[in-house]
Amino acid sequence: MGINPDSVVCNYQAYLQKLISWKKFPEILKNLPNIELKQLKVIKVNWEKPPYPFIKINTDGSFTNKKAGIGGIFRDHSNKVLLYFKAPYIVFDDLETKAIVIYWALKFAMEIQWNWIIAEVDSSLLVDLITENLSPPWHIIQWMHKIKKLISEIKLQISFV
Repeated sequence: MGINPDSVVCNYQAYLQKLISWKKFPEILKNLPNIELKQLKVIKVNWEKPPYPFIKINTDGSFTNKKAGIGGIFRDHSNKVLLYFKAPYIVFDDLETKAIVIYWALKFAMEIQWNWIIAEVDSSLLVDLITENLSPPWHIIQWMHKIKKLISEIKLQISFV
């Protein structure tokens, strides 16, 4: 499975558009051929504080060539950072990366006895696998089982951001 060139170009264009809008580089694309700015869509996402007594967890994972980096940050209703973590992992694909990071985030929350959790993840498929009765792919069945066991013991709101 190779890298999709169209995806690379789209990500490149979106990054350049961010540079233009955030850093005020209006001339940066003038000399680059074949870039259609009308196709680009930049979405700004604002982080919102969780209501008391919830703890918000924002997680992310980066996957490439069976290697991954996972991490997350926990914040309370006053925006105070309570905990953050990061770790390398060996995984099968991006979905497994996302499953592993949410598992560890929930595991840490349980260990600290934070039982009211809002989790924001960047995989709509993972949210669907957790919240609906869908059958997960074979390689993440064990992670989904562990995640669902943890969720049965806490109050969790999970969403795709």
